[in-house]
Amino acid sequence: SWTFVKSRIFSDPGQTNNKKSWTSQDFLLRNVGLEENICLPATGEEAMKRLLACKGQDPYSILGLRADSSNEDIKKFYKKQAFLVHPDKNQEPGAEEAFKILGHAFEMIGEPEKRKQFDSHTLDASEIEAMREFADMLSKLQTKIQEAANTMPCDNCTGKHRRVPVERPIYSARFCELCNTHHSAREGDVWAESTMLGFYWHYYALMDAHVYDITEWMKCHKEYFRHMKANSHTVTYKIASESNRRSRNQQGDPDLEDLINQLFKSSATPNGRSSWGTSHPGSERSSAPGWTHEASAASAKKSRRKKKRH
Repeated sequence: SWTFVKSRIFSDPGQTNNKKSWTSQDFLLRNVGLEENICLPATGEEAMKRLLACKGQDPYSILGLRADSSNEDIKKFYKKQAFLVHPDKNQEPGAEEAFKILGHAFEMIGEPEKRKQFDSHTLDASEIEAMREFADMLSKLQTKIQEAANTMPCDNCTGKHRRVPVERPIYSARFCELCNTHHSAREGDVWAESTMLGFYWHYYALMDAHVYDITEWMKCHKEYFRHMKANSHTVTYKIASESNRRSRNQQGDPDLEDLINQLFKSSATPNGRSSWGTSHPGSERSSAPGWTHEASAASAKKSRRKKKRH
């Protein structure tokens, strides 16, 4: 709710747990008024120049006060400056305008009830602005999240390519030129469609139960898909997706390719060579278990001794 959001926005990010959060007064101090009360001007010219420069600012700033100043200070600062810039006392050009600026500011916060209304209105306006900024921030964040989600990593250029969501139902995702209709697609399917007599190709994939245009990503992988035909009746290429991986992990039985890879890895020797691979010309013959080069030499020497004895 906005109450929760407001409590987060208007709370001091550096203060947590049992430390005090910002109050409405703290927030008011950050939006209107000065950081410190001014030193009251000594001359009419000085007061006039300052007031003319403050035109359009909030009443606290025009009077030269902090937003948490007392009602007595508001009256004091008004009377002192009004005396200096009053047209009857100050004949300088601009004095009348400065007096009007000062008088309008005092009208807004000179009385406690009017001051309370001004402060309340300022807080409401600030909260609305904060809510608008927060909504804008969420919108930008959502856009960035969507952009990040709709990118595909590329092994060729080590970058990322954009995938564009396409409004197509899964049951009629692929166009088939042979049947002149659209066929359904399965998770991980990759296919191509051509337009303008085959001069313009688009590549699509069904990933995470959505159809995406992956033409940009395909530009880096044309070599792998060079035999793909556009508007084909069947799908001959697949691409890994999160849904595909989750589906495989949930299924207890590995597919044939995974089984073959597992058998090959388990049969590999420590040096990385397969123990059941074919022998190559010039290589040593495979020996029976326990048979070594040293054992062979000892056996031959023993045989020669027996011949000498006979």
